[in-house]
Amino acid sequence: MSWSWDEVVGFITEEPRIGRLATASEDGEPHVGPIWFHVDGTELQIHTMLESRKAKSIMANGKFALTVDKEDAPYKGVTMRGEARVAAENEIDWSGLVRQLAVRYLGTEMGTGYGDYIAGMEGAHTTLVITPNDWETWDYSQG
Repeated sequence: MSWSWDEVVGFITEEPRIGRLATASEDGEPHVGPIWFHVDGTELQIHTMLESRKAKSIMANGKFALTVDKEDAPYKGVTMRGEARVAAENEIDWSGLVRQLAVRYLGTEMGTGYGDYIAGMEGAHTTLVITPNDWETWDYSQG
């Protein structure tokens, strides 16, 4: 691990960066999807629908990989791995989380309405809580 956890958090929060969350189903079928995330100490929180593929995979095996990177030169980023779980029903305010994420990633004007739209979607909403315990980083600006 070339960056400390504080350096990882600094990088992934210095601007809104899309993450790519990898999960695997109970029978090992891989899935990668883009996500917005919130850092809370040593955990990351992700809003999703309870019936989503990523939530079902997390419930099945509790593992994840997540890549967050800079999409223009000089490239740098981090890939994290660790344990994941679906938050208990009243543990995290998913509605507040999705609204917060929408404003962070889209700005106040667009994000406020979009956050309300997502929060109002029918179905069971939840929060995935992922805890990185290992990470690899790269930084092509470091000659």
